[in-house]
Amino acid sequence: RYFNMIKSMFFNKGLFIFDDSINGIVNLIDNIEMREVDILPLTSDCTMIEDAKRLLGQGCLSTRCFDPIKILDEEIGLLRNGLAEWSARIGECAIDGRTVKEHLAMPGFNISTWWLGLLSEKNPLKTNAFFRIAQTRAIKKILKAGSYDMCLIAAADKNLREAVKSVCRSLNVRVKSLKERPKNETTRLRSLVSGLGIIGDVISIVAYAARAFQRGVIARRLLGQIEGRSPRRPSLLFITYFPMVEKDASLKGVFRNKYAAGLQDKLKELNIEVAWLVMYVPELGDYTYKDAVYMVRDFVQNSEKLFMTEEFFTMRHLFRSLALWFRQLMVGRYLFNCIDKSRLLSDPVGEESIPFVKSLWDRSFYGTTAINGIIHYLIFREAFKKISNINDCLYYCEMQAWEKALNAAKRECAPHVRTIGFLHTSFSKNDFQYLYDKRELGPTDGIKTMPLPDILACNGDLPCAYFEDRGFRNVKKVEALRHIYLSDILSTEDLPARERRRPLLLVAGSIDKVESMNLVRMALSAFPKTGSLEVWFKGHPCMPMKRLFRDMGIEAPDGRDYKICVDDIYSCLKKAWALLVPTSTVAIEALAFGCEVIVPVFPDSMLMNPLADFEGYHHKVRSAEELASAMGHIIDGYRLHSPDEYRRFLKRYWSLNKDLNGWESLLLSKRKQKVEVGAML
Repeated sequence: RYFNMIKSMFFNKGLFIFDDSINGIVNLIDNIEMREVDILPLTSDCTMIEDAKRLLGQGCLSTRCFDPIKILDEEIGLLRNGLAEWSARIGECAIDGRTVKEHLAMPGFNISTWWLGLLSEKNPLKTNAFFRIAQTRAIKKILKAGSYDMCLIAAADKNLREAVKSVCRSLNVRVKSLKERPKNETTRLRSLVSGLGIIGDVISIVAYAARAFQRGVIARRLLGQIEGRSPRRPSLLFITYFPMVEKDASLKGVFRNKYAAGLQDKLKELNIEVAWLVMYVPELGDYTYKDAVYMVRDFVQNSEKLFMTEEFFTMRHLFRSLALWFRQLMVGRYLFNCIDKSRLLSDPVGEESIPFVKSLWDRSFYGTTAINGIIHYLIFREAFKKISNINDCLYYCEMQAWEKALNAAKRECAPHVRTIGFLHTSFSKNDFQYLYDKRELGPTDGIKTMPLPDILACNGDLPCAYFEDRGFRNVKKVEALRHIYLSDILSTEDLPARERRRPLLLVAGSIDKVESMNLVRMALSAFPKTGSLEVWFKGHPCMPMKRLFRDMGIEAPDGRDYKICVDDIYSCLKKAWALLVPTSTVAIEALAFGCEVIVPVFPDSMLMNPLADFEGYHHKVRSAEELASAMGHIIDGYRLHSPDEYRRFLKRYWSLNKDLNGWESLLLSKRKQKVEVGAML
C-alpha cells in the first residue's frame, strides 16, 4: 500500500535507504519506477545489499551504491569534536534565572541529577542516539548533494525515520517510510509501555525500584548485620562487579577478583586490609541474584569482608528514590518545554535530530536510567555511613552514572575518604563518556562540576597523556592489572611458538550482539571454504559464541576448519596468525603475541576498537572481500610492523611492571602524608 501513489507517478531520481529489519527486499522495490536509484545501505548483510542492486538494476537505467562507512566516519568525527561542548552548553542553559543543572539539584543533597543522565554521560554503549545523529547528518549530506526527487526509507528505528522525514521536508524531497512490526513479544511489550507516556514511565520505574528493594531484602536476610562485617582497622573499600571472580578459588571459598588478583596480593604484602562492595551484573555468569548472594555468604563465612550494594537499599530509600524521581519527572518535563531548542539542536547535532535529543532527554530524566542514578547515590551514602574504618575507595572507572553518584556521596558523607578511579582497560576515541568540557572538570564546586574521583589512576603512558590532555586532574600512572600476564610474554626474546603450522584466524566477538553477529557473517562470507586456513570463534564473556550462533539460526561450528574456541584468550592468541576483532581490548593484547590485527568496520555500529585510533597498527576491512584479501596477504608473510615494534607500542599503552611499584606508591602516599603531617605537628 506504500507504493500505490508511486505507481501512478514517475520520478527521475531516488535514494533508497534500508537496514536489516525488513524480511526481504523484493516487495519493497518491485514498484519503484525511477530512472536512477541510489542505494544507501545501513546494514552489513551483503546478501540484502546485492539483492537490492540486482533488482533495482533490472528496472532502472542507473543504480549506484554509496559506501556508508566512509561517509559515517567523517560525520562521527565531526560529532565527536563538538559533543563535549554541546553537552556542557545544555547543562549551563539558563531557565527562569537558574541553569538546568541547578533545576535538577536533588533537594537536601549536594548533587544534580544532570550528571547522572545520558545527556551528560554520552555513553554510546548505552544509547545509539549519537550514532543515529551521525547517520542522519550523513543522509542529509547525500540528499543535499544528489538532487533527489524521492527518498524511500525502510528502517526499524522510529526516530531515524522521523529524522529523515524532517530532512526531506527541509529539502523538498518526497519521502516514504516503511516499518516492520516488532518481531517478538518482548519488543511489543516495550513498545506498548513506551506508548503509555507518563503512565508507562511510572510503571517501569516502580517495577525497577521494587526489584532493587526486593534484592536488598534477600541480601540482608542471607548476609546478616552489616556492622559485623566492617573492618576493625583503617582499610581500603574496593568496589567491583560481581561475580567477576576466579572460579577455581571461589570453589574453595576464597574470594579472588578476576581482574585484580595481583593487587590483592600486593595489598596483603603492604598489610592493607580490604573490604569489598560488589555490584551484581547478571551478564557476568549464569547466576541469579540469589545465587550471587549465596556465593558472597560463602566468602563472608571464610572471613572475607564483602557487602552487596542492594543491602543498603531499604524501604526508606525505596520511597525516597521514587519521590525524588517523580519530582525530577515534573522538573524535566517543564525544562524541556521551556528550554531554547536551538541550544539542544546546535552544532554538532542539527535541527533534524530532535527525535534523538528528545529520546536522550527522556532517558536521562524520566526512565530507568534516571532512577538508577538516584538509587546508587542513596546506596553509596548509606554505605559510607555504615561501613566503618575506610580510608581509600577504589573502583573500576568507566565514567558511568553510578561512579558519579559514588563520588558525590563520598564528597558529602565521607570527605576524609580518598576515591581512586582506576581506568582498568583500554579506550577508544569514540568512547564519548570520556569527553567533557574542561569547565566541567574544574575543582569541586558543588553541583556545577562533575563528581570526579580524587585520583584518576591510568594503566599506562598513553592513557595518562590522553586524559591529562583533556583536562582531567590528578592523573596517576599505575600498572595495568588485567594485563600483567603479558609481561612474561614481552620478556621473552622470541614470539610464542606457533603450535600449529596451519594458518589460523581467530575471530573474537564483542559485548555488542549486533556487532558480533556482523562479525560472524563477515568471517563466514569471506571463508565459505577455508581450505588451508582454520577459523576459530571466541566469544566475549557476556556474549558466548554458542548462544550467538543459536540466535542467528546457524549451527555452531565444530569441525576441522571452523570451531568455537573454549580455551582462555591467552591460549587462543598463542596459536593465532591473525585476529579479527571489533570492540575489544583483545585487539591490543594480540600485539604481544605477534598477531596481525584486523579491525572490521560496519555501517550499523560505531567503530570503538581501541587499536583503530592508531593508524598503522591494524588492518581495516569493510567487507568480506577485503577480509579475505587481508588474510591472504598475512598468510603470504605481510606484516604492518615487526613484532618488536608491536611490543614497543604495547609497552607505551600499558604499564606492565609485575612488582606493582606504581600501585604501592599510590596506596601508601596517603599514609605517608599523615605521617609527615603528624611529624610537623
